Amino acid sequence: PQWGKPVADLALLGTWLRAARRARQRAQPFDFVLAHNVEAAAIALASRRATRTPVVYVAHTLLRHELSAYLPERHSGEAARAGQQIERAIVRRADGVITLCGAAHRALSPHAPGEVALIPPSFEARPAPDPAHQARACRRHGLSPGRYALYSGNLDRYQDLDLLAAAALRLPASFDPVVVASHAPPSPAPSPTPLAPGRETPRSARLRHVRVRDFEEMRTLIHGAGCLVAPRRRIGGFPIKLLNYMEARRPIIAFAGAAPGLKHGESAWLIEETDSATETSDRMAEAMANALTALFADPALGRHLGAGARHRLEAQHPSRLIGAKTVDYLSRLARQPENAELKVP
Repeated sequence: PQWGKPVADLALLGTWLRAARRARQRAQPFDFVLAHNVEAAAIALASRRATRTPVVYVAHTLLRHELSAYLPERHSGEAARAGQQIERAIVRRADGVITLCGAAHRALSPHAPGEVALIPPSFEARPAPDPAHQARACRRHGLSPGRYALYSGNLDRYQDLDLLAAAALRLPASFDPVVVASHAPPSPAPSPTPLAPGRETPRSARLRHVRVRDFEEMRTLIHGAGCLVAPRRRIGGFPIKLLNYMEARRPIIAFAGAAPGLKHGESAWLIEETDSATETSDRMAEAMANALTALFADPALGRHLGAGARHRLEAQHPSRLIGAKTVDYLSRLARQPENAELKVP
């Protein structure tokens, strides 16, 4: 969260009101507004009477898990309860709800007045960066293609990078680097010891942070990695980085509850949490270190898991399929009497 966010939200409200007004003036009013995340849903609901447009809340995460990551640990319980109340209020008022994963669908469905859809995000795979391009990107950061494990993304606490740092501590000194690649400079928010771009943390010579210039460089490093890691444990969303990982045909290490659609031994190496209330971070870090060690020692297994992840991507996430599911859901909503009444001029 940043201080400029409320200003951006107000600007979004103005943009939406103007767009809805122009659409009605052209006698082509919007059938629905798909409001992604809580802020957009709150804006769309607050202006629904003025825009006369049914609101479909697209839940990218469970707010109770997200808010608790942005406040000190001593306030995590209050933040989780507040987030739960907010998201339930939005779900009760929305004309429709789309969730991206089963955990969110199970959590939100009991509080919605109508059908809640489960539709994962779409993704269109592109050709992989050529080997020469991968080699150049790796060389820029002192890496060798296929000889590093990679986490890509932001450094916020909800990414559980402390587990990755703890796992790196358990790896032998001869192990290939574990790289945290981010667009942002180091932040005091991440759980690991702050990582300086291009420098090693004193906690482990195996863990390094590199700062990438743009998404294309990030994507190239993803394709050049020997293994891809998603240490996030919070459930309720669909980490978009997983789609980028699946595209690359590289083996993925993730926690089972936070990797929707992937299957252990088929499309990923998944770490199970049989009882998240009692599982310790030490045990989870050890499991992650064991997974890293096993995959780098067994290239054939890595290729098998990478191919399985790519197959899953192509089978379940193409834009045409996801678009059709979304249109089908909206069509069902449009037939509901309350939505028909809302749209009467």
